Formats: sequence, C-alpha cells, structure tokens
Amino acid sequence: MFIPSISQAINYSPFTATPETPVEDVITSMSLTGASCVLIVESSSPSNVVRTPPESDRTTSQYLSNGSKSQDTKLQSLGLIIGIFTEQDLVQLASISASLSGFPIAQIMIRSIITAQLSEIPDIFALLAILEKHQITHLPIVNEAEELIGLVTTRSLIFNQLQIKDNSLRLIANRQGEPSIDKNGTKVASQKQELEAQNNATKTTFDSSLTLPANLIQINQLEQIPESQIIQAASSLSIRQITQLMFTHNISYILITESKENKSQNQKLTKILGTISSRDIVQLQVLKIDFNQTKAETVCNTLPVLVRSQASLEVALGLMKKNYYLLPLIVQTPTGKITNIITATKIIQQILLPKSLYQSLIRFHNYIKNTSIQLQKIDEKFKQSAVERKNLEKVYLKTQESTVIAIEGNQDGVWDWNIKTNEIFYSSQWKKLLGYRDDEISHKIDEWLNRIHPKDIEKVSAAVQEHLAKKSLFYRIEYRIKRKNNSFIWVLDRGKALWQSGMPVRMVGTLIDITQFKETEIKLKFQVKKYTEIVNNIQDIAFKTDATGNLIFLNETWKKITGFTCENSLGRNYLEFIHPEDRKKLNSSAENTPKNIELVASNKKLVAGCYQLKWLTKNGNYCSVEMKSTLIADNKGNITGMVSTLSDISARIATQENLQANEKAIRELYEVTTNADNSFESKIVALLEMGCRRFGMDIGLLGKVLGERYEVIAAHLPEDFLFGIAKGDAFALQQTFDREVLRSNEPLAIRSAKNSQWRHHPAYTVRRVESYLGTKIFVSGRIYGTLSFTSRFAKNQWNSTDIEVLKLMATYIGGELLRQDAIEGLQRKYQHILLLKQITQEIR
Repeated sequence: MFIPSISQAINYSPFTATPETPVEDVITSMSLTGASCVLIVESSSPSNVVRTPPESDRTTSQYLSNGSKSQDTKLQSLGLIIGIFTEQDLVQLASISASLSGFPIAQIMIRSIITAQLSEIPDIFALLAILEKHQITHLPIVNEAEELIGLVTTRSLIFNQLQIKDNSLRLIANRQGEPSIDKNGTKVASQKQELEAQNNATKTTFDSSLTLPANLIQINQLEQIPESQIIQAASSLSIRQITQLMFTHNISYILITESKENKSQNQKLTKILGTISSRDIVQLQVLKIDFNQTKAETVCNTLPVLVRSQASLEVALGLMKKNYYLLPLIVQTPTGKITNIITATKIIQQILLPKSLYQSLIRFHNYIKNTSIQLQKIDEKFKQSAVERKNLEKVYLKTQESTVIAIEGNQDGVWDWNIKTNEIFYSSQWKKLLGYRDDEISHKIDEWLNRIHPKDIEKVSAAVQEHLAKKSLFYRIEYRIKRKNNSFIWVLDRGKALWQSGMPVRMVGTLIDITQFKETEIKLKFQVKKYTEIVNNIQDIAFKTDATGNLIFLNETWKKITGFTCENSLGRNYLEFIHPEDRKKLNSSAENTPKNIELVASNKKLVAGCYQLKWLTKNGNYCSVEMKSTLIADNKGNITGMVSTLSDISARIATQENLQANEKAIRELYEVTTNADNSFESKIVALLEMGCRRFGMDIGLLGKVLGERYEVIAAHLPEDFLFGIAKGDAFALQQTFDREVLRSNEPLAIRSAKNSQWRHHPAYTVRRVESYLGTKIFVSGRIYGTLSFTSRFAKNQWNSTDIEVLKLMATYIGGELLRQDAIEGLQRKYQHILLLKQITQEIR
C-alpha cells in the first residue's frame, strides 16, 4: 500500500471561488470537478469567478506532487483565504430546507478556518495529527503571509497513487542524458534532468513517501466505528430525511435498507439496497431534485460492496479501486451483522496509528521469518539433492559392469539407445529373436524402425515421444516386427529413459517375443466378440451380479426393454428395479430356497429359480417379466454371484388379461340374456342396463332407422334423468351421432365431443351429448338401426374388449330381432289359419 509524501499529497490547484460567486455556481462546479470543498479567497480578478483546475490538471496534475518544481521555485500564491464551503455544509443546509440559490457564497461559507504552513507538517504523521485534533478532512496550506498555496484532503492521500505512478513512468520514458526537441520545436527535459528536479523538490519539503505491505494487514485491525455511527435508513425515506440523518450523526454515508418479514421464522430480514453519500447530495442538489418528494430507493447506489472482517487490506483496496474509491466497504461478520463501514479516508487515517503500525510490523516480521525458514529448507533440499545425484552417478558406473553380464545371460532382447548420437546397441538375443546373427545388424536406429509393421509404426513413435516428454513413467508397448524370413512376430517392448539437466540422453529397454500369447489373446477376443454378439442379439435380458447383488454385466437388450443405459445401471443392486411388493414375495420365497444367500451388508437376497415380477423402466412404469436365475459358486462352495435372464412377458400378460376380460364379458352377456324373462323387450332392456354399467354411460338406446327418422325401440335411463325417452319416440337422424355410425364400417367411440372434431355436431350443440359409444345392427344382412350408449359427461378411453362386447351385443340383438320377426310372422299365419277355419265352419 502506497502512502504519498506531503509534497505529493498537496493539491496546488485547488478549487477556489471569490466571495461574490453565486452559491449555485459553486455547487455545480463541485459536482463537475468532484471536489469535496471550495476555498473562498480574496482576489483582484473580476467578481463572480470560480477557479477550477484546467482539464489537464484535473486528470493528471491536480493531485501530482510538486516534483516538477525546482528547489529555487517559489510556490505560487492563490490569494488570501477567507472561508471554506464543504459537502457537509451543503448537507446541513439541505437538511433544514435552506434555499441554495440567489445569493453569493460569502453568506454561507465557514469563516473560521484551520490552516497550516509547510513547516508545520514535516511528514504524513503530523498531517494526520492536525486532521484528527481538529476533526477536519480539509487542510488549506498557506505561506507565511497566510496566503493560500494548496490544499490537502484525506481523499487525496488515496487518489494520488495512480497519478504518481504515471508520473514516474513519464520520467523514465526519456532515456537520453541530453534534452530532446519535440515535433513542435520545444525542449523536453531528459530523464536525468527530471530526476534531478524531482530530487530537488523532495528536498524542499523534507518528507518522503511510505509503502506498507497491504497483504499482511487485515481489515479487523482498523478501529470499528460505534454502532451509533452505522446509520441504516429505510428505502421509503425522502432525501430530506436522509440529509437530516447525515447532519444529526455527522456522517458521510447512509445505508439504505429494505425489511421483509420471514413468516416461516417469524422475524424480519434486512437487505442492504445501497448507500447514499454526501457526494450524492451535492449531485442531487445540482440536478434540482425535490428532496421532499424523492425517495431514497430511487437514487441510492444499488451496488453495495460487502467484505468480510478477515479480508486483507489489499483485497479491500482492490474492491474500492473497482468503484473508483467512490463507494464505502460494508464489513459484515459471517452471521451477516454489519460491524464497520470503511472508506479510503478511514484506511489512511487509521492504518498510520501507532497501534496499527505496530501490528503491521509484527505481521511483516513473522512473514519475513517464515519466508526465511522456507528458503532455508529449500536450500537444504537442494544441497541434499546434489549429494544424492553424485552418489547415483557412482552407483551407475558400478552397475554398468553388472549390466553387461546380465545382458549376456538374459533370454530377452536388450537394447540401449544413445539419444545424443541416435545409435542403438542391440544385444545378441535381440538379433536372435529376429533370426539374425550379430554381424548382420548394425547399431543404426533404422535397423529397428524399418522392421516395425507399417500399421504399428505411428503408435510406437507416439509411445516413445510420450515417455521422453515425461508423460508416462515407463515406455511400454506391444507391436509387430518383421523377422529375417519376412514373417511378423508380436513383441512386448519396454524401456525407461535417463535424463540429464532435464533432457533425455539415454533409453534402455528389453524386447520379448509374445507371439503365442498374442495369438491366444486374439482368438479369445474373437470368441468373446462372437459370444457378445449372440448375447446382445437375444430377445431376453441377460445380467450377472456379484455376491452383494450389484449388477456387473448387462447385455444390450437391457436398454431396449427398460430404457436404462447399461453404463448408468452397472453397480446398482438388481432388487432396486423390482416392484416393492414383488420384492417382498421374492425375499419370502428365497428364504425357503436352500441355495440363496442373505447379504449381511445390505440385507438383500440372491435367489435361484423362476419368478414373474414387475420390473422398473426408465419412464417410471413397471413391465411384466419372467426372471430365471442361477447362483454361481466358487471352488469352495461360496456364492459369488447370480446369473439371470429376463423375458418381457408384458404382451403375454396383456393377452391373458384380454382373454379373461372377454370371457368375463361373454359370461356376463350370457347371464343377462338367460336370467331375463322370455319377452323380447325384457331381454333388450337388460342388455342396455348391462351396457350402461360396463361402459360407464348414462343412457342406453336401441333405435330403428327409417330414412331420416330415428325411432326408439327400447331405452334404459338413469333415475335422475329429467326428460323421459320411451318406446316410439322419434328424433331427426341428423341431430344424433347414430347417423355417423351408419356411415362408418366400425363402431363409433367419442370420449369427449367438446374436445374432438365433433364439437360442432348437432348431437353435442343441441342435445348436449358429451360421450357416445354405438354400432350398427344388421337383420338378415340389412341395416336395421343402431345400438348406442350416451352420457352428459366425458369418459375414459374404452379398450378393445369393450368394443368387442358392444359388437356381440349388437349381433345378439340382431338375432333376437330376426327371431322376433319370425315369431310375429308365424303368429300372423296362425291367426290367418284360424280365421279361414272359422269362415269355413260358418259356410258349412
């Protein structure tokens, strides 16, 4: 952390004004320049003048040190200072709704001013002592004639850091010892001349800058302000009320908060929305904001900067720098309690206190001590490594002789690659593996590379490069290499490199013939691939578990039936996929099976046998499966796992259920027709009642169609039905769904007319039929009419069994109608015969 010197902290171009300057001009200039105060001076210049630094001064030299002034240069006087006006003065006037326009600044300026001469503040500590003693943040610097020459503020101690660094860079830019000429013909001082001028200026004030280790200073070293100075204000307060709080408590920042009730914990939660500072009050005054009507939530800074008390000063300054040192840091405990509000001014004031400096020195001392200890340990390790390296070199020289002996007696081919010369020593056994004599192969590396199989050369090269790049601990690879007779053998090549100064210089390894092993491996892989294809293409699931019931193998049919991927299912216990009710049955049956094993860790079962179970699928439903399981045991008879197959029997179960449903429906139809009396009407009514009950409908109708006329033959109605429908009633066919049935080759099923294509049909719009189920009735091959069931409410979808039952009912009714017509015909003939017999007798 950089603490500037007195000469660097002084602003030699402060914001000044004459007594006659209108107060509104002063406030506007404070807002534009960012000045926290204005100094009122007597001047011979025209009245109503506000003197602000030029643009270049405000950006670069406003806060620069006096380093560019030579030792003999006299500091320029800005006039006799007679008053001062600060942000806090503006806040005080705003809090009482005072008018701030239409009069000169002389009427409201503060005339009692604390000033100091350069001789009174030899260093930064003397400056802070004066500021602390008089409880001020602005100190005008005057000469012996009490004329203003500059201004020091606590804010400038922070803001000067970047400009001072830029100035230092500018001094270094000119590397020549002699002055240079710029493009306009103006002499530019050399680096040497500027440094001399800066040194002379430093001698003028007899002070120097200070640098503190910000990373070793914690925020909790700063003195906490009293809780009474941490003022929180509701977001609904007006700006006028905010200024009153600032003035009453003599503070520059107000925390704007919002309270919400936490009903679950029966307490209020406070959220920090932002801050409002005295600088904000100045800007709002310039904008002529209505302080009485404007709420704090509309103008507060919405980016509160929060920091933990354990954070370092380096972190705190970094956060402030991101916001140009305009926002304070709000210090919170881990529980969220606000313990401190830190500004750049407060950091400068408190970090230089004797207590803070002492703590910083202690931390810095401990840091240097710990760093020295670490450096000493590193140095000792380095020395130890050097000794170990020398010992290894001695051991290496001794083992070279042993290596030669081992190579001669080893049955493996040995090679030694000198990476620097790119030559390889091949042992006699290495050459023999390839069918060569010693004199038939030289020490060139091509003797090895040119014999590698073309399909393996790239992977061999990649393995070597990977090891030389220290990406692998050893070099190890299997590949094919050509023998003298042009045949290829499989070899296992292993080696390890030696490094010097981080560079590989040598690599030693062995070559082993693994042809027989590799051919066996290839055959096994082929067999495994073949059997895997068979297992994956069977229609049933095949799986295997370990002794704890966890899945360790699954074929691809697993995903087709369950929807789960094999990768995500392996490792899970097979019982997790079985329906809980079936799991209980499985465990119960397993207890009576002598071959089962009870798992102590998970309290689950491995079973042997055949079971019909409900198996979980990915969509959350269960499918019906048949599980056939066999237990696996080792040589000692210990159960090591279970092998099982799962057959999807959902279709078979559905077929059985459908057959049972059909059988039940036929039985019910038979019972209804046989239990009714012998009359045609009683049988038809009984059928309609059964249909309403089975299909969940309200009304059952048997109707005869004559042209566009629909005549009721029989009807079944609910007891609460408001309108009666009796035999002989007739309707317009076009107002019924029965017309649509006559046009269709299959029964018509409408679950909800409102939500279907039939929502505009007269049967729904006029007769309010919501659901409908009906079919045609044939008598002697001709359409007689319809059998239909209706309801005022929407119904669930009917299954295929329901449709078949409807068809059976229509067929039965058609037969009954045919039989009824035959009976009526016989009765008519019988009546005709009786009539003829009577006439004959009368004639006789």
